[in-house]
Amino acid sequence: MTAFATTPEDKEFAASAVEFLDGATTRRPAADVSWGVGDEGLALFHETSGAEERAEADVAKTWQRRRWDAGFGWITGPAEHGGRALPPAFDRLYRRIEAEFRRAGHGCAADRARLGVADDRPVRLGGAARVLRARAAPG
Repeated sequence: MTAFATTPEDKEFAASAVEFLDGATTRRPAADVSWGVGDEGLALFHETSGAEERAEADVAKTWQRRRWDAGFGWITGPAEHGGRALPPAFDRLYRRIEAEFRRAGHGCAADRARLGVADDRPVRLGGAARVLRARAAPG
């Protein structure tokens, strides 16, 4: 994993990322990428109940809080706003390393883009101005 790091700064950053991830989660097993083996995960529509969605969101929020607390939440962001003010290459390095680990919430709906049949209207109505809500609301 630290093979992606080339400079002393990269290597130090990568070592701290691996240390955090080793303490926070487990490494992914090597995947079998043989034809016809494993879950294809081709579902376009992923419907969950409100309770399931809340639980998935809570898991994802907890993981994001851990990342932020460890200094990996906004690697390129300004230090005065909680970031580390590092160049984008460090963010890419972290993401390459993190991909080798199981993350809390990874694989759940909260951690991937998804489209559900009932997803559109609450988004439109929740963030829309009163005039737009009146136009989009049923009845």
